[in-house]
Amino acid sequence: MKHENFTRGEGLLENFLAYRRFCVADQLIDPKHRQGRILDIGCGALPYFLLHTTFQEKHGLDPNVRVSDTKKFDEKITFHKIMIEKGTRLPFADQYFTTITMLGVVEHFRVEQYVDLLKEVHRILKPQGHFILTTPSPWTRPLLKIMAQCRLISVQEIEGLMANYPRETLRQCFNKSGFDDQTMRFGYFQMFLNSWAIIKK
Repeated sequence: MKHENFTRGEGLLENFLAYRRFCVADQLIDPKHRQGRILDIGCGALPYFLLHTTFQEKHGLDPNVRVSDTKKFDEKITFHKIMIEKGTRLPFADQYFTTITMLGVVEHFRVEQYVDLLKEVHRILKPQGHFILTTPSPWTRPLLKIMAQCRLISVQEIEGLMANYPRETLRQCFNKSGFDDQTMRFGYFQMFLNSWAIIKK
């Protein structure tokens, strides 16, 4: 698996960054939730996080997932090849997942589009379930462009960035989607280059 490319395009650090996102997000998961279902929104063409985390049932959602490639994996993962537009309704029943993740994805959405998606996240997340995200810190945008030019990270991924959202903007999006301020926690990793958030329904 170490020779696979887990994002669109190529970059010397892409697999390392996928590993670091995995480490942070996996540590935030409540152990008792692992007996339920997880959905990774924006799981990527090849689902690094889902391949390495442990859950009773795993689902990945991404318009770029290569289902033919994923058949070679031993892990049982259900893939949903969906393009998320404004107002998209996700094909899951209410309160279906114990955990939902979006790792290095929110920065590819416009605010109004992201609020719509978060409303769906809130709908399909079980009570007491967790939503976990990671995203580059707001001040890293110029640095990311330089790293892409140097082929350290994927040019395709950087070209698709809408914004590096500050914590307060993310908090407002969560509130508009039905999540409570009191259930939110935030933090940083990789020397403050990236941030994480975890929200309980």
